[in-house]
Amino acid sequence: MAGIGAFLGNDEEARPSYDHTSAVSTAQTNSRNSGDTGLFSAALHFVKDEDAVKETHNQAYGQKSASLDASSLGSAAAVQALKVFTGGGGSGSSQSQLVGFAMSEAANLFDSQGSNEGSKQDAVNSAALTVSKFLFQAKLKSTLGIGGGGVEGSVVNLAAKFL
Repeated sequence: MAGIGAFLGNDEEARPSYDHTSAVSTAQTNSRNSGDTGLFSAALHFVKDEDAVKETHNQAYGQKSASLDASSLGSAAAVQALKVFTGGGGSGSSQSQLVGFAMSEAANLFDSQGSNEGSKQDAVNSAALTVSKFLFQAKLKSTLGIGGGGVEGSVVNLAAKFL
């Protein structure tokens, strides 16, 4: 059974591979030249794979001494929220509550560790975006019938990758 890692680039046979140069060229062409290649190339640097998010979570929650930027703190908080929520430690089971919990976790993490770059708002934004991305991937997986178990099962499978 393929895991959510297939959508995050972990399963080798399902790894979404693309040529960054081609992606940038396509974006520029289809934008009717409303952006230069630097605009689109810079956007690709924000794509985080599962391994990078795992490492960021480890730095923030395991090492607790690493100085991370606010966006990374938010991603780490999103993973922590998934772990807590799927482990029964969350205050509910709705997707809205998961997003809310991730945002509060990011604010708390920012307050406790600070950031070498960015604001608390950046951390909270990143947490909301990261957990929403995870939920979207779980919904896509469920819609495509990959793995079964619906969205909730897919979210649990995703969280298991980080345990």
